Amino acid sequence: MNPLYFPFTHMTAPVAAAFARCFEKILIYGPISLESRPDPAPSDAVSEKVDIDLRIPVQGDEEKLLQQLNSYVAWADLHGGALSHFKGRGGEIPFYDENTLSRIRSEIKGMNREMDREKGPKPDPLFTARIFLLMAERFDRQQGELEAGLSDYEGMQKQLMKALKSDDFEEQSDPILPWGEDLGIYATRSRIEAWAQLAQKEKEIPSLWITQSRAAFEQMIDDLPEGETVAEIEGIPLIEPPDLFGWREALQGFLEAALTQGPATAAPSPPEGAGKRMLRLRLHRISGTGPMEALTRLSGAQKEESEAGEENLLIGLLEPVL
Repeated sequence: MNPLYFPFTHMTAPVAAAFARCFEKILIYGPISLESRPDPAPSDAVSEKVDIDLRIPVQGDEEKLLQQLNSYVAWADLHGGALSHFKGRGGEIPFYDENTLSRIRSEIKGMNREMDREKGPKPDPLFTARIFLLMAERFDRQQGELEAGLSDYEGMQKQLMKALKSDDFEEQSDPILPWGEDLGIYATRSRIEAWAQLAQKEKEIPSLWITQSRAAFEQMIDDLPEGETVAEIEGIPLIEPPDLFGWREALQGFLEAALTQGPATAAPSPPEGAGKRMLRLRLHRISGTGPMEALTRLSGAQKEESEAGEENLLIGLLEPVL
């Protein structure tokens, strides 16, 4: 059972390394074709940590997508930079309608004219969702690069301290942090809605979804029908344990059982590993709601309550225990 990563379209190497403690392969949905991506697909550094299955549920309009993304970057650079602009907007989505796109293009060209929101064709929700996911991915990549640079700097500091101190200086073997700030706190609901609109176009949706973002996990649970926590597995070693294969096999069996509504089975015990830093896997089951129905709700297309179905959904949060 390979989990589906949400609500991000980009994964950093530290996050991939953490997921590799529990899963052999992770499924990621991308908003643009591999040939047209403005940034590279998951790097070798990420792929070495865990097997990434990158899928593109929707293709088409790639050139238009890139044009709008470039316009956003140029416009944001005039207003303090794309990264700070995205970060400072909270839950507001830049570019999320054709009127905003046209206004940005006008500002870049130095044209200041009022726009009539009643005129012009209505934007395609799926197209605007893909634009937003591209912008969010760019933001996430930049933040990841900043975190990696900070981690490298702190690593050099440790090496310097080791060189200056005596031979019996004990070096800390654990990573400083598995990953940095929870990027899911920025435009949380908008990220989930755009991601759900994209994911709806995939034919087969896994029944297990996983994230490292507590903000995205809690928002998704709030937006879906009431469920229950089926397990909180503590003590998963961040540093690779010797019996990783056996542990992942046991976890797979537990996840398959947890998707059913039968009697709860005991969660497997994680293997012992070196280092003090550990991970926690929290699993939340929503009974009677399958993956496609959940995506319909999350995308904003279904507001009314519906009768419970036969499918279930398992949502997981993997986070560091600090």
